[in-house]
Amino acid sequence: MSCQGSASSVDRVSAYGSTHARRSVFAPCEVAVVHEMLRTILRCYLLGFDPVSDKDFDHRKLWIECKLQEMAAHMGVDLLDFALLSNHLHLIL
Repeated sequence: MSCQGSASSVDRVSAYGSTHARRSVFAPCEVAVVHEMLRTILRCYLLGFDPVSDKDFDHRKLWIECKLQEMAAHMGVDLLDFALLSNHLHLIL
């Protein structure tokens, strides 16, 4: 994919959807800011008190934050911001 004369990242993302590899969506010479949202499954809790299992998962907050920064450095992306919620998280890369 050439950087010259190519459509904007927004156009490619909406045209290709989320089922294509990133290399076909973003050209290597482009700088993009991406919002990712990840959810848990089966009503699992990332953080906070789970009334179903009667367990508190707040101990995971520091671990998840450290792991996100470690993985971002390993993958060569900038973790610009993130939000951890009880059953999902948002990443700005």
